This record gives sequence, C-alpha cells and structure tokens, in this order.
Amino acid sequence: MLERKHHADEPDGLAFYCECCDAKVHEVRIGIEDIVADLPKILDGFNADQQARTCAACGYVQPIAIGPRL
Repeated sequence: MLERKHHADEPDGLAFYCECCDAKVHEVRIGIEDIVADLPKILDGFNADQQARTCAACGYVQPIAIGPRL
C-alpha cells in the first residue's frame, strides 16, 4: 500500500469497526509522527477502554485488538 506524504498539520486516523454489524465503533484522529511508536499506544488505549470497544449500533463488545507490533 502506498500513501502520500502528509503535511505536519494533517492528522492521521485509525478507525475500528464492529465485527458483528460493520458499524464504526471508534475512531482516533491524531498527528502520527512515528507509526512504530504511535500505533501500539493507540491499540493499547482502545483495548483498555471497554466503552470505546462497545458498538453503539448493536451492543457487541469488540475483543482486544491485536495489531502489528513493529
């Protein structure tokens, strides 16, 4: 996958979707400077917050997200 270079004032984002109904469950918009350092922090924050992992559309609680550990 290729991605264009972002400008310093453009936030990046990561969205989590429900495994049951495909609704967006949670979204994080931040300025990512170092994907290797920042992605695990985003995943850890999502995993620690059951409310963020709970789908507003169907009530399903997403399991702990396992992402790449770069």
